[in-house]
Amino acid sequence: MTDAIKAANLLQMLRTNTPGSQVSAVGIEALLRLTEGPKTAAQLCTETGCNNGTLIRQLHRFCVIYDEQNNELKQPDLKLIERRQRQENLRGHLYRLSPEGQNFLKTAGIL
Repeated sequence: MTDAIKAANLLQMLRTNTPGSQVSAVGIEALLRLTEGPKTAAQLCTETGCNNGTLIRQLHRFCVIYDEQNNELKQPDLKLIERRQRQENLRGHLYRLSPEGQNFLKTAGIL
C-alpha cells in the first residue's frame, strides 16, 4: 500500500467517523505526530507551528475532557488520544495515542 493510499484511507476514516464538523489539518497533523510517542502541548505547538489554543481545540476533539462549567464529562466521537497529568511539579498534560487510536491508525495503514 502506498503512502498516498494510506493517507487517503486515514482521511476517509476520519471523515466518516466524525459526524457534524470535520477534523482540521492541524488535528490530523497532531494525531500523526503522536505516533512517534507521548508529547506535551508545547512540543506539539513547536512541531506543528500553530498556537496553543488552536492545537488544544483540535486535540480535545479526540480525547475525553471534563467540563468544569457544566460539571460533565465530554466524550469525543473518536477517542484516539489520551490526556494525562504530567508528573508532580510539572505543569500541563502529556498527550499520547490511546489503544483505540493505535488500532484506528493500524486499520488506516499508518502504523
